[in-house]
Amino acid sequence: MFGLLDAGAQAKTNGSSAGDYVATTAWDRRELLVRERQSLGFYVSGHPLERYVKGEAGLAKLGAVPANECAGMDDWAPVKLCGMVEGYRERIFKDGGGKIAFFELEDLSGRVNVKVRGREIDTYAHVLTSGEPVLISGKVSFPFREEGAEEEEGPREPTILLNDARPLSDAVRADTRSVAIRVHASKTHVAELRELAGVFAQSRGECPVTLYVALPDGAEAVLALGRDCRVEVGDALLAGIEKVFG
Repeated sequence: MFGLLDAGAQAKTNGSSAGDYVATTAWDRRELLVRERQSLGFYVSGHPLERYVKGEAGLAKLGAVPANECAGMDDWAPVKLCGMVEGYRERIFKDGGGKIAFFELEDLSGRVNVKVRGREIDTYAHVLTSGEPVLISGKVSFPFREEGAEEEEGPREPTILLNDARPLSDAVRADTRSVAIRVHASKTHVAELRELAGVFAQSRGECPVTLYVALPDGAEAVLALGRDCRVEVGDALLAGIEKVFG
């Protein structure tokens, strides 16, 4: 479709193509996903959680569970979840007795409703409205079902009563003791390694980095980088690595 539009522009102007866009730095994966959500209303090429959490093992390291498991938990069971905040909204009580907030937490398994009480709103609203992945803790509750109601009415939908929230990047940073980067020698160029050194320089910290280089014969070289390459794990580092290697 865009090729046809470009051809039409060439025919009219007999000059530069409408496809001659200004060269600029490619978006990192996080920015790409944000743009997808803004344009289409959903993610296409991945999910923001995938930068930090890969599979159930990643959730387990954080003490978190998938959202779709909450429906099978007991009333008032403590739970940790990580995901993206969707549809955050606050409501003020008509009698002036305070306020309450609601949102849905979306992870790779689905969504779950979350309720935030007044004192937690004042403390955590800036985290919940940041647009970044969050790690929350709370208790599972279920809407009241009339006594004698038939089970055929369907499964109860859980609601999480929020106790705590923090950026997922903070939780990952606190839990990370080292960084391992694996590259293939046949696909990696000197220029990319120089760019990687620049990323390290912009994210200096105390976390040691090990570089694993896969060689064509199946062997692997392990390079423990020096103190000058120690980093702070966070969005700046991960986005920089993604821009270098994809």
